[in-house]
Amino acid sequence: MIVIVTFNCNGLRDQQKRDCVFTLFNDRRYDVIFLQETHWDDVFADRINKSNTIWNGDIFYCNKNNIHNAGGVAIMIRKNIVEKSKEVQKFYGRFLHLNVDINGKNIDLFNIYAPNPLQERFDFFQNIHSKIKFLNNDVVSGDFNTSLGALDRGGKISHREDKAVCALKSIINDNVLCDVYRKRNLDVSVFSRKQIVENNLRQSRIDFHLISLSLKPFVKNIYHNDSSFSDHSFVSMILDFRNVETGPGLWILNNQLLDDEVFIENIKKIIQEEVYSDFYFSSPLTWYDNLKYRFKRFAQNNISDYEMCESDITFDEICRSVNGMKKGKTPGPDGLTCEFYCKFINEFKDIFFHVFNCIANEGQLSRSMRHSVINLIFKKKGDKNDIKSYTPITLANVDYKILARIMANRLKLTLTQIISNTQTCSVIGRDISDTVCSIINVIDLIDEEELEAYILKTDL
Repeated sequence: MIVIVTFNCNGLRDQQKRDCVFTLFNDRRYDVIFLQETHWDDVFADRINKSNTIWNGDIFYCNKNNIHNAGGVAIMIRKNIVEKSKEVQKFYGRFLHLNVDINGKNIDLFNIYAPNPLQERFDFFQNIHSKIKFLNNDVVSGDFNTSLGALDRGGKISHREDKAVCALKSIINDNVLCDVYRKRNLDVSVFSRKQIVENNLRQSRIDFHLISLSLKPFVKNIYHNDSSFSDHSFVSMILDFRNVETGPGLWILNNQLLDDEVFIENIKKIIQEEVYSDFYFSSPLTWYDNLKYRFKRFAQNNISDYEMCESDITFDEICRSVNGMKKGKTPGPDGLTCEFYCKFINEFKDIFFHVFNCIANEGQLSRSMRHSVINLIFKKKGDKNDIKSYTPITLANVDYKILARIMANRLKLTLTQIISNTQTCSVIGRDISDTVCSIINVIDLIDEEELEAYILKTDL
């Protein structure tokens, strides 16, 4: 993972402040740091760059070199984070463009420090738009000195769609850049700058990351951390370029194979063959693991999930479904109870075998099996004269439930290959407590890495 942070530091010439800020960079393991308003000149910045005691990595900078040393931007890159880096362009002490290779991806980094006066800010954005060609993998970060929407302003100062904002949005739209924080937080107000002006609190989000759409899937988190070193916050973005592939899931033997005489004979044959193996006496534990592996491979190759689900319904499936039905339940509109079918299971298993396979072939249920009754049940609270106090219950015919149970029993055996590993409830071989443990681990990771995250619980 790569942590990229942008920070308007309000000057970093003071050694004590600079040491504290750099120590924070190291403690938080920031990898790529965009600094604005450094107040450095070239001599001062070069001296810092050559000193490995406060920052172990490279520092690229663009300074104004005026009498007050105002402005200034820099990009700091931790050692061994990038495979290659090259300075492309810089000007005004407000713009710095680097080209770097990170995790095999060629990325362009643009550090922006826009002027505060409206006309200067407009001219600055216009100049960038006319001179700079943004590419496919761009990270454009910094202090833009303007908000992009109403949610980005707090206090008595409201957002204004002035010409500088329009110029910036033209850059964003023409180069297909994305304000990824706003895309993921459509209704949330968070501020990167907080000021007290005439006893009034002014808040704005003027420090942000703009990225190419190609990088959007790799953004894991964006979070804001207030700072005592400046009236601007640290705005951090985590990029994760690792390709993590999920495993195939847990394999479970299809118990229907135990009704297949050919399968049974082959399993017995495998056992007989392995008993005469040299490993049976010399290394019984290894022999036993190999035996189970042969069972698994033979069962996997014997029948596919598709073939199992599409095969004819068997007598054994019918009997298991009928005997597994709960007794004492209200029947459907035909009035025939579960107990009735259990009593005459020997007579009905042949009938169901013929009828159910006919349904599978023709693709439709019988007329009576398509009928059901909706019964209203009082919730035991509220006004009995209010329809909202009742919940509807559908009463289906028992023969329909028997067929549905057969289909459900088949599908249970295939769920581990279909449903994501993150779904643990009601899947054979999985335990819902695994999800609880995973959530606890995620919360611990969020606390440890100081990430910004949300936990959403839904009942669908």
